Amino acid sequence: MVIETLYDLIDQEEEEHEEIVKELYQKYMEQDVLSVAVGTLKRMDETKNEELEAAFKCIGLVESIIDGSDDQDIISKVANSGSFLLWLLERVRRRTINMVKVYAAEMLSILLQNEENQKIVGEKKGVDILLKQLAYFKKRNPKGQEEIELMENLFNSLCLVVQYVPNRKKFLEDEGLHLMNLMIREKKMSRNSALKVINHVVSGYEGRDNSIKYIEILGLKTLFPLFMKTPKRNKKTGHTENDHEEAIISIIGNLMRNLSGSLKRRLVDKFVELDHAKSERLLELHFKYAEKMEDAEEEVEQQAAMLAQEGVEMDEDMAYALRLEKGLFTLQQIDYIIVELYGSGIESLRERIISHLSMRKSSLKQIREVVKDYADNLGDGENEEAIEQERNRLLELAMGLM
Repeated sequence: MVIETLYDLIDQEEEEHEEIVKELYQKYMEQDVLSVAVGTLKRMDETKNEELEAAFKCIGLVESIIDGSDDQDIISKVANSGSFLLWLLERVRRRTINMVKVYAAEMLSILLQNEENQKIVGEKKGVDILLKQLAYFKKRNPKGQEEIELMENLFNSLCLVVQYVPNRKKFLEDEGLHLMNLMIREKKMSRNSALKVINHVVSGYEGRDNSIKYIEILGLKTLFPLFMKTPKRNKKTGHTENDHEEAIISIIGNLMRNLSGSLKRRLVDKFVELDHAKSERLLELHFKYAEKMEDAEEEVEQQAAMLAQEGVEMDEDMAYALRLEKGLFTLQQIDYIIVELYGSGIESLRERIISHLSMRKSSLKQIREVVKDYADNLGDGENEEAIEQERNRLLELAMGLM
């Protein structure tokens, strides 16, 4: 078969003749080999081993074209050539789990890094399709590495789809929050990825509707037990304790931003109940991540020294990015929540925060500086006015610690 020959040729030649292979990729695009591959995929009968393997190689050919091209718009071109994106969505929708479905889910997660593709998938009921596929893992763990890979790629695709803001409404209407919340309650392997999805849909001002809905479905009752006791590392999926903590803290931080009135008060009250147990936990996490940042400073200095030996100077942006990678973002979210609680007007919360800090020979000053630094480094975005308002709000909260 022609497709198999092309796949084998690429596999053999990539490392030995890089320039020739790049030229070959260009010819593939000119001759629209992608459409041929998609047409071939549509005719495959995966119940036959030979055709199953050929379908797998067709997808591999497409991935090779993406990897080997210098074209910045290659992901968009690949997605639209022969409706490859829609074929992937349809293949993921089918129940049969085999190596082709697993590969299709992986390719879908690659192509959905493009905003236009996110829009297309949303318009084709892709959010509903992904949710229905993930529902399979609600009460059962994946069987073997193949199913684990499938599940994680489906979750990654969902996270990417909801980055396109209009798809968050579809997620809400398709009861995505209910499914994610149930997955967390079931304590299966899907739990950490479900947390990651929730974090995506409640993030930013665009996450306000999902934030409100999350409170209404009693999501806090599911979330806070995990906040109080971090699940251990899952060796099969690779999710660590830090992954869980970072996702949960980020969700709480986003809820604090997006909620108001009685709904926000319900969130704040969680830190008061049971003799402020959750406030104590929050402050424990503050010290944990503050210590991590002390270690990170040594790594930043070491990295700067290594770059200096190569004649490269580490600028502030590089150093800041490294700190974020080492846990600074989570510390910022923790300290942001602390200043929100401190400014809530609940005197017992203020007293508990000050008392706990004093016991550890710390003070509000450290928290204030972290939040001010966070405000100063808020990134640029399309809505500059909203970002500036948030920056001013954060600075006002930080100054309230004086």
